[in-house]
Amino acid sequence: MSKALGAVLDYLAKEPQILPFIAKGLINMRALAKIVASNSDFSVDAIAMAISRNLESLQAQRVDRFETLLQGISYKVEVHQTVLGISRDLNLVEFYKILAAIKDNGGDVSVIEGSESITLIVDNAHSPLLLKFLHRLGLRSEVLNLVEDITKITITFGEDIEYTPGVLAYLCQLVYLRQVSILEQMSCWREVIFYLENKDVKTIIDLLDNLISGCS
Repeated sequence: MSKALGAVLDYLAKEPQILPFIAKGLINMRALAKIVASNSDFSVDAIAMAISRNLESLQAQRVDRFETLLQGISYKVEVHQTVLGISRDLNLVEFYKILAAIKDNGGDVSVIEGSESITLIVDNAHSPLLLKFLHRLGLRSEVLNLVEDITKITITFGEDIEYTPGVLAYLCQLVYLRQVSILEQMSCWREVIFYLENKDVKTIIDLLDNLISGCS
């Protein structure tokens, strides 16, 4: 194996989500050569030649593992969700009491904590109650953004996902290729949650159905 090909394989080992797109002819090989060359000591021409000479073997590495995992997914769609971002400069004890009160009231609320802000996702029916509680804490003016009436899609994978790097990145690229923006994303072990605009929901449901049937 040439050293230039070794550089290509080293790059693909770090970015395994690219392999299925190579197999399907969706990758510009010259552009890939430029990226690999920029991360190695080889010229673009040397890398391009290594790719050209070994294209068939590279295409054989189409990561059937990805497609097998994606055929085993299931998903759930929940409509009428609200996303709001607030400043992290607050009393966290009181804040989590608010979340507990929302849940005790039958609400569905999720939290993504950043270093400077917190994103909350709550069902539309309970968003007025959440804003009311935040106002009591003096935080109503600290709401950084508010997006109402979006859709939550929870995708559940098999347990093998944690041992297969690149699967989520591959799925996100499939979403990107359909010109869909993921408003928020979170994960918890085998579950990945996408929050989308309502207009994009059918596109993603069609994608997921195709993945499950093996026709991505």
